[in-house]
Amino acid sequence: QYYFPTSPFRMWVSGNYSHMSSNNSHFYGSATGTLSVEDWFDVNFFVAPTPALRIGIEYANFNNQYVDGQHAINHRGQLSGFFIF
Repeated sequence: QYYFPTSPFRMWVSGNYSHMSSNNSHFYGSATGTLSVEDWFDVNFFVAPTPALRIGIEYANFNNQYVDGQHAINHRGQLSGFFIF
């Protein structure tokens, strides 16, 4: 998370990363429906033009690998608005 120090509004960016893997998931379920590895990350940008209003945009990426080696990649975007009172 990083807050921009010199801006007319309060602005900041943040990011997250996660990795999950399993060495024994091939013992459970079908090879086409059982996860073996997942990588996930997101990037967020927020601006607060007034003390009572906050606007944010996010990009997230999910990269799933199944036991049979196939990858399923999901891209997600989100726009949010918050009224703080």
